[in-house]
Amino acid sequence: MNSDINLVSGNANALDKGTKTLRRLKLIGTVVIVGVGVISILLFLLNRLFSPDSIIKQQNQVTASISLQQAKQAKLLVLTQRLNDISSLLKKRANYDVALNNILSQSPSGVSIVSMSVDKKKISIIVNSSSLLSLNDFIEMLKGMVEKKQFLKNVTINNLGLSGRTGYVLTADIDLL
Repeated sequence: MNSDINLVSGNANALDKGTKTLRRLKLIGTVVIVGVGVISILLFLLNRLFSPDSIIKQQNQVTASISLQQAKQAKLLVLTQRLNDISSLLKKRANYDVALNNILSQSPSGVSIVSMSVDKKKISIIVNSSSLLSLNDFIEMLKGMVEKKQFLKNVTINNLGLSGRTGYVLTADIDLL
């Protein structure tokens, strides 16, 4: 046979160089494939965490929370304004409690109040008594309060009459200071 035909290169150095290059290329290819896989997984996870759907959900939650806070703030503002209006009305209003308590505490024992109505700075009162002396004491008490300027400015007696069962009835209008 012929010994001149050699299918394998006789140069071992060239063979090692090709093998090393091939191994390097395989290693680079493997690193690139693994790197692409890792980057793909990271991008997938980042997309899930920061996806537009989750951001839109968070945005809607924040918007709803802000709307709720604005509604609470509006209610609080209306409530504060109403409280301020009520307090200003209370400051302007005549002090009926003190005047009525004073009239009731100084009323003679035989006099009972049948009816009372309160308007702007005016009290209309209907008093009942079995004795004219008790009604006289009541009228004198009101007169003394007007003279001393204790809560009363003026007293007008509208009617003094006789009631068959209960005795005497006095109707009066009282102007407050």
